[in-house]
Amino acid sequence: MAARRIYRIVLTGPPTIGGFRSHAERGIPLRRPTPELRRVSTGVSLRADLASARRNLRRLPMLGQFIAAIELDPATVPIEPTTPDPAHNTIRADAAMLLKAVVAIMPEHEQDASG
Repeated sequence: MAARRIYRIVLTGPPTIGGFRSHAERGIPLRRPTPELRRVSTGVSLRADLASARRNLRRLPMLGQFIAAIELDPATVPIEPTTPDPAHNTIRADAAMLLKAVVAIMPEHEQDASG
């Protein structure tokens, strides 16, 4: 299966391994510890396309100032839809592997064709 490009908002460019750790790995407590939120907290949140990542970054600037483009084979690293937002996905993967899969870093202010 061909690699799929997905996007993660990160604090630094270049990103560090910490930018690819789950909330559970970082010890971030859940506001509402429901079974679904517990499950999602063990994964890493990603956006399906660059335009969605840019919108999310503008809406939640505390997430970071850069967008990391990551290429993964969905056959080896399942990408699962997370919320009713079809562009929001979660993956469960080793942070070091995700860092190695980064193919591009884009600063927050860089514009793309989808705007």
